[in-house]
Amino acid sequence: MTDLRTELGEAVGAAFAAEGVDPALARVTPSDRPDLADFQSNGALAAAKALKANPRELAGKVAARLEGDPRLASVEIAGPGFINLKIADAATFPASSRGLA
Repeated sequence: MTDLRTELGEAVGAAFAAEGVDPALARVTPSDRPDLADFQSNGALAAAKALKANPRELAGKVAARLEGDPRLASVEIAGPGFINLKIADAATFPASSRGLA
């Protein structure tokens, strides 16, 4: 069974790849600021540096690709390009209950 963090990492990785960015940079971790988000991805900062792009713009493009994901209540950009992910209440149920297993 895949855990939620892994599922989100795969989704963020796919969004990074769709923007031409190495999906390995899309690592999802528990948020350093649980008051702001459940999970975060800081990969847009490193990716933008490698691409010589604006990290906040890149994070915005990645976030736009994640909009509508039923596991996420919100996707927000903070600071220079941090991607904050708040999980939807339904995402806390086991994958089998969500029809994903």
